[in-house]
Amino acid sequence: METKEKSGFYIWKEMAAYTGVSFATKRHSHFYHQFCFSLDKPFLLKGKNGKDFYSQAALVPSGVSHETTFGNDRFIILLIDPLLFAVSFHTGFIHKEGDPAFDLKDIVSNSDILFLETELKSNQSEAKNKILQLLKDKFILENQRNIDNRIKESLSFIQQDELDQLTLKQISKITKLSPSRFRHLFRSETGITFSSYKLWKKMQKAIFILIEQKDLMNAAYEGGFFDQPHFNRVLRRSFGLSPSELKKNPHFELKIFSS
Repeated sequence: METKEKSGFYIWKEMAAYTGVSFATKRHSHFYHQFCFSLDKPFLLKGKNGKDFYSQAALVPSGVSHETTFGNDRFIILLIDPLLFAVSFHTGFIHKEGDPAFDLKDIVSNSDILFLETELKSNQSEAKNKILQLLKDKFILENQRNIDNRIKESLSFIQQDELDQLTLKQISKITKLSPSRFRHLFRSETGITFSSYKLWKKMQKAIFILIEQKDLMNAAYEGGFFDQPHFNRVLRRSFGLSPSELKKNPHFELKIFSS
């Protein structure tokens, strides 16, 4: 990756963002909704059937398989938590069968993309609110969807508890549901299984440790994984990158905001 400028990786509770040149990943899908924007020429994504998808602005919904390609053009990725913000699949979205994303070129302008770059490079915690407001103004995000209060309670508890010690039986007891009923309700309300969400939160924790400490074994252990190979497989399946590829990238500049 040849560039004079470091790539930025910014993390808030509700979202994460990347600014820099585009990079190659193997086929993967992940929990976040992924918005992709190019500041130069259209970027290339590949769908599940290998079809080329070129766009200046696009949305890869949560769970949709895709891969990215290397390039020297400036690129922005926004990762939005689908449990905090529901994407409104507006009639303005253009989508074709087999595509890895929705094309947003008629919704998001070049000036909008430049605004996103400016806000991210400001390195300010309040940039998050301005970015989310822009997305809402473009009819991309709706307010948090009406999730069952028992599932909301479980999500709040999951944020605080040590995930490697939290079992389905324990969390279902807190919500006063049977394990089978909780499992069914959790998936219907969130679109993801409890075990998959738990795995996602463990990986998120491990990634923070990996980037800060640069130690693969410790990141896997502290994140609650069985071993380092298990962490390696889950990360590659979720983001198309191995832990070593992530931690050795000299162009990542990490900034984590508490609010």
